[in-house]
Amino acid sequence: MLPTALPGIITGTMLAVARAAGETAPLLFTAAVVNGTNLDPGQRMNSLPAQIFQDVGQAQDRLVARAWGAALALVTMILLLTLVARLVQRKNRLT
Repeated sequence: MLPTALPGIITGTMLAVARAAGETAPLLFTAAVVNGTNLDPGQRMNSLPAQIFQDVGQAQDRLVARAWGAALALVTMILLLTLVARLVQRKNRLT
């Protein structure tokens, strides 16, 4: 049963990650916004939606440009996760 369900589980997991990455409002209301960027995965750091929200309201052009870059990275990541999920789903239908 697991080999039959595995593509669906993988597809659902990837779509859930893509959906969670794009949810801005719940992140802003439930998660704390950290002022700063940290490359250590063990430390607190902003999510992309929180970083975009924080940067887009700034008066400096470089921060607004960083917000646009973060938005592009977020949209690209969600697109790639969705495409991979669709390919896994299509592969499952063909077999």
